[in-house]
Amino acid sequence: IVDSGVRELRPEELAAGAADASFGGYWAWEALMASPVAEERRVVWPVDDIGAPAYHSYLLGAHEDTLAADPELTRAFLAVTARGYLAAAQDPLSALQAYELATPYFPRELLAQSLQHIAPTWLHQGRWGEQRESLLQPYAQWLHEHQVLNDADAWRGATTNAYLPETL
Repeated sequence: IVDSGVRELRPEELAAGAADASFGGYWAWEALMASPVAEERRVVWPVDDIGAPAYHSYLLGAHEDTLAADPELTRAFLAVTARGYLAAAQDPLSALQAYELATPYFPRELLAQSLQHIAPTWLHQGRWGEQRESLLQPYAQWLHEHQVLNDADAWRGATTNAYLPETL
């Protein structure tokens, strides 16, 4: 096992022997990266092609103490966050500057291309942030079956939509 730190290994790093394979690559990053490694040499197994059910890609978390002490802070944070995601989904390149600040090690062109692919996936029926049982339950069950979770129902106590803004 090779710890790549805070970034994914690029195809050329794998080809040079940094590791035999990489797990956890992201379709809106690595698949878009220009690389000297020919496409036919790359083997990519999307998670949904190997039996995993659909799942929420991004989740925000808060400590229970924070929720209890200041629930309005959480609501305000989620309302502002929702507005940002909705704006980016409508105009992906409007988020480019923020992405560049957060990930300065990726080229601007890759970030722009990635945003245009991924931003539309942030919404479900025009809404951002809602955690859906139809995704949580099957994925937690799959993780349990593969011994990642001890309790297939752990998601029930770990997720809530109670702090989301009602409308935007």
